[in-house]
Amino acid sequence: MALKHLSGTWKLSEEPVQVSAAEHKKEYLAMKVKEQDDREFCQKLNIQEPPLKIEHVKKTWKFYVNSGSNGNLWNDFYRTPQQRMHLVFTPTVVKGMENEAETVGKKAGEEHHREQLHMQQQMVDRDLRRWQVAQRRQQMATLHAASGQTFFLEHRRDEA
Repeated sequence: MALKHLSGTWKLSEEPVQVSAAEHKKEYLAMKVKEQDDREFCQKLNIQEPPLKIEHVKKTWKFYVNSGSNGNLWNDFYRTPQQRMHLVFTPTVVKGMENEAETVGKKAGEEHHREQLHMQQQMVDRDLRRWQVAQRRQQMATLHAASGQTFFLEHRRDEA
C-alpha cells in the first residue's frame, strides 16, 4: 500500500510504488548532503551539540543473560559483582582452571624442550662444519706441502 498525491489530496492506493536502486541512491546522497550542510551551519553559528549522556546499565539477570560471550557472562570474572562470585567459581570452573593451567604448563614445557633441542642441533651442525673445514684445510696443507707451494698457504692464513 502506498500514498499517492492526486490533485491536491493524498489517497491510499493498493498498488506498490516501484523505486529503482538509482532513485534510492539519489535520495540517500541528498539526505547525507543535507546532514553535512546542517552540521556546517551549526558550526558557523557555533551551536554546540549536547554531550552524550552516559548511563550505566542496571545489572539485573537480563544483563547477565543477554550480554557477554555468546550470552554467557556468568564466567566473566572481572565484571561479575562480588556477591555473585560464588556463582562464578564453582567446583567445575576451579577444576577447569587447574586443567587449563596444567595444559598450558605442559605445552610451554614442550615448546621449551623443542627450543633446547633445536639449539643443540644447531651447535652440533656448527661443530660438524668447523670440523669439516679444519679437515679440508689440513688436506689442502698436506697437498700444498707435498707440491712445494708454500705461498698459497701463507696467503690463506693471512685472510683467515
